[in-house]
Amino acid sequence: MLAGIFLFGLIASMVSWSMIRSDKILSFVPVDTVIYLKAENSIWPWVSKNISDLPFDNFYLQTEQTFGWPVSSFKSEILAHSSELALLFMPNQAEDQLNLVLIIKSQDEPVIKTLSALPYHLALTKNIVAFSDSEPAIQKLAAVKAGETFPLSMNLNSDQLTGHLLAGYFNLDNLKRYLASDNLVTKIASQFFTGRTYLALDQANNGFQFKVLGEQDFGSAAGSRGLLIDGLPADFSFFISNLDLSNLLSLWAEVDPAWSKNLDQTKAAFAAVYDFDFSQGLTELFARPVDLIILPSAAENIFGFDFIIAFPATKKEVAGQLEKLINIILAQKQPTEVKRLLPDGSSVAEVVAEPESFIWQDQEFAGGKFRHLSSPDLKFEIAYSLQPDRFIIASSVDQLKKFFIQSDITITDLAKDCRSVSNNFMAFDPAAVGGPFDRYIPAGRILFSQLESSALSGCILGR
Repeated sequence: MLAGIFLFGLIASMVSWSMIRSDKILSFVPVDTVIYLKAENSIWPWVSKNISDLPFDNFYLQTEQTFGWPVSSFKSEILAHSSELALLFMPNQAEDQLNLVLIIKSQDEPVIKTLSALPYHLALTKNIVAFSDSEPAIQKLAAVKAGETFPLSMNLNSDQLTGHLLAGYFNLDNLKRYLASDNLVTKIASQFFTGRTYLALDQANNGFQFKVLGEQDFGSAAGSRGLLIDGLPADFSFFISNLDLSNLLSLWAEVDPAWSKNLDQTKAAFAAVYDFDFSQGLTELFARPVDLIILPSAAENIFGFDFIIAFPATKKEVAGQLEKLINIILAQKQPTEVKRLLPDGSSVAEVVAEPESFIWQDQEFAGGKFRHLSSPDLKFEIAYSLQPDRFIIASSVDQLKKFFIQSDITITDLAKDCRSVSNNFMAFDPAAVGGPFDRYIPAGRILFSQLESSALSGCILGR
């Protein structure tokens, strides 16, 4: 009997809390908002999570620049006395940009008083204040409050935004127009991420764990092939396992038709001038999944970054075809001046592309044998090693040697630290990768893998 009464009371309390904790802030957010992030303290006393613990130091620095709050003051004097925080980006059609708005809920009177003293602010309720560095943004919230504009809550699944330390909504289709249209990475990523997408982030023993759920598929889930790269340098910017290069090249062609046209013309020209056939081995090489590491460039080079790429075991003949292709490309970029004697005794200087003028060299080191080619004038260097079980290519001899001799981070250990990822995952350092929203991304390494066609799971690990 007592157990029944207790159970009934617990259920009643949970229902009551659920009603109390409904997202009041969301009812004031304009329907055209493209990013909505909401953080809230836990309602349960045994869960030690607080919005002031969120790993957004980069963002706090931004608030210091925008609103004049030192990071320590914003966290200790504002967030520590607030129960909810929302961040939203709304379109400003007149200026063709996104405006940032912060909304804070607090029962602490000094906090409300501080926020209400800001130039552009709006009291949404007695305990909820919105503020921004843009007057038009505040006016849009005022229109929603007055019932003149529809709220975002009418256009999304609000159940996805409750019960987490941080939850988020992204209208990716509308967001695309504000991203750098000339950035290839952004173009390709936008092919995967479309529609309305939800984020849930919570504390875990090893940092923060998150899940991303899309209303549309992100694409095919990665296969279960084992890792070709088992260690990473400490300064890596980006790592991905089981990358489908053929799919990546297809997407590149889709988002950049000019590149696709140039590639087709190049293939035809190479076949006519150099008797080079891309289909002899190279098509097969690029059709298989690879592991890829991107690093900051140790020295200025033609790529703008350093890389290490691991292919599955490859025939020597295919590596020879790759050498030939690289020689042809370099010859086109750095033709040789040849003087020719004419029948009348005069001479003429002719610029000729001579692939054979670029010489590959063999070398040995502790990791075995490798071949490399260097062209200092073009700031180009490349090296590769044919192993029994894999084919490793690096952007320099030094990077190739370091890859075999030294491994700062073991990938399996990194994956264990983030239990929500599989062996096939992506990892990156937001500070190194950069991007239009890097100031709003947590510091630390971010890992994630695809659970299913419309879901990603991962975590944020401190350095």
